[in-house]
Amino acid sequence: MMIHNEAEYISEEIKMAARLFVFLAEGTVTDSADFRLGSRHHLMIFVTALSLKHAKTQALSAAFEDGWSHTEIKKGFEIEAGLHSIVHETPRDAAREALREGSGIVAYEDEIAPNG
Repeated sequence: MMIHNEAEYISEEIKMAARLFVFLAEGTVTDSADFRLGSRHHLMIFVTALSLKHAKTQALSAAFEDGWSHTEIKKGFEIEAGLHSIVHETPRDAAREALREGSGIVAYEDEIAPNG
């Protein structure tokens, strides 16, 4: 990789220092070809950040950019054991995407009942 200026160097250093976090959340569909508009779904949001506080903000932003609104974080933590600790392929792929792109989201197909 070739770094052309100091800003790119600093950005690359921050990216390398970023840690992987996952958040279990619920969100409402605002823009999707795969889900009924207005339906609510469970989400697993992977992000890279320097701290849990920044990761939570980034997770909410990633969900919004991906077509989710009224996203409610239920639980979040750092994945310290690495990708190999993620047993299932779909979340592992989302975690890999987060390591490459900054975020990755798994949206579960089943709708959450209105009072659930």
